[in-house]
Amino acid sequence: MSDFQNETNSELPEVAPPTEPQYAGFWRRVAAHLIDSVALGLALLAIILITLGNNSLYLLTLVVPGVLSIIYQLYLTTKYGATLGKMAMGIQIVRLDGSPIGFAQANLRYSPYLILGLIGVLGNIEAFNNIPVPSIFFEHGWLERNSLLQQYQPKWVLLSSPVGLFFLLADSIALVISKKKLSVHDLIAGTMVIKTDKPTQQ
Repeated sequence: MSDFQNETNSELPEVAPPTEPQYAGFWRRVAAHLIDSVALGLALLAIILITLGNNSLYLLTLVVPGVLSIIYQLYLTTKYGATLGKMAMGIQIVRLDGSPIGFAQANLRYSPYLILGLIGVLGNIEAFNNIPVPSIFFEHGWLERNSLLQQYQPKWVLLSSPVGLFFLLADSIALVISKKKLSVHDLIAGTMVIKTDKPTQQ
C-alpha cells in the first residue's frame, strides 16, 4: 500500500508557488518622474518659443501646460500602464491583482495632482484677470510676467501650495515605509508599481 502511495505521489506534478512581483522602489520612481518632467519641460519650451511675440497665443501658456500634463499622464497610463519616464526605468502601474490599470484607476490615482494642476490653471487665469492694466503685462519679459502672475494670484491658489507639499511629503513617506512600495495615490486607486525588466538569473 505504501509503495502504491509513493508511486502515485511521485507522478503528481509539482506546483510552483506564486511569485511575488518586484515592486518599484523610491529612487527608480523618482528617476521616472524626473524623465517625465524633462519631457513635459521640453514641450513647454516649444510652446514658449511658438508664442514669442504673439500676445494672443501667449495666453495659451497659462492653460496649455497644465492641460498637457493631465493628458500626458492619463493617456499613457491608461494605454500603456506607464509614462515615458516609467517605460525608460522599466516599471509599470498595475492593479493590486496584477491586471492592467484602466481609465477609472488612472483618474483616481492622479486625482490629487489633477486637482492641484487644475487649481494652478484656474489661478493663472484669475491672476491675469486681476492685473489692473493687462496691456502692461505684455511689455515685460518672460520672468517679469511670471512675477506679475504670482503677485496677483488669488489667495485660494496660494493655499494650495502648502497642501501640495504636504501631500507630496506624505506620498514619499508612504512609499518608503510600505512593504509593497505603495504611495498614497496608489492606496487611493488600488494600484501598485512593479518592475517590468526581467531579473538576471544567477
